[in-house]
Amino acid sequence: MQNVFGKQSKLDKHRDTVYRLYITQNKTLSQVIDFLKRDHDLSASDKRYKRYFTIWGFEKDYKAAQ
Repeated sequence: MQNVFGKQSKLDKHRDTVYRLYITQNKTLSQVIDFLKRDHDLSASDKRYKRYFTIWGFEKDYKAAQ
């Protein structure tokens, strides 16, 4: 998602990593936040992550896991 200046957000730059961790590896939101903060120096609130998940269409398939 671009900001008002037409630049990509920091979180957008890590979209593939977020997808891999959250969807493919089934990590929790807390684990994703901790990883990106530790390894990529990216600080964002869980509210912001959830907003981006909605924008990106990231949804976990809880029924398949049961």
